[in-house]
Amino acid sequence: MPKKRTKGRAQNGLTGKQVETLRMQLVNRLQKLEEEAANEVPVMLGPHSDLADAADCHTQFHLAKSLRSRRQDEIKLITAALQRIAERTYGVCCGADHNLDSEECTGLIEFQRLEAYPMAITCEHCIREERQAAKAAAAARSSRVVPGLA
Repeated sequence: MPKKRTKGRAQNGLTGKQVETLRMQLVNRLQKLEEEAANEVPVMLGPHSDLADAADCHTQFHLAKSLRSRRQDEIKLITAALQRIAERTYGVCCGADHNLDSEECTGLIEFQRLEAYPMAITCEHCIREERQAAKAAAAARSSRVVPGLA
């Protein structure tokens, strides 16, 4: 369970100055992404004089589509982080719900982690546990013997 608000703390172990610094980082990044979206020049597919031009245009089209998708995903993450700030739940580790028996998860995300990645929703401990679980699952999948290939 997250720690209660104490004197000098704005929310969830972060000072008001820390939260405001992170909020401004998020707002600035959001503005930059929105400007990029507004200034994006659409790549059109159409008839081409040769296969090289067609391939180049096709590559540019799919690259632009991928970048647009990543930008939209990042905008959603930033918007969610700003919403958590408004709701005063920013900095609370979501992994704590899954690691109730973990003594190392404090339920709070470290300021250093939020500085590096302001959209973070898990603390260092929980992200490490998630990575170890993913590695173990991948190792288990790769160690399975396929009948007829052994």
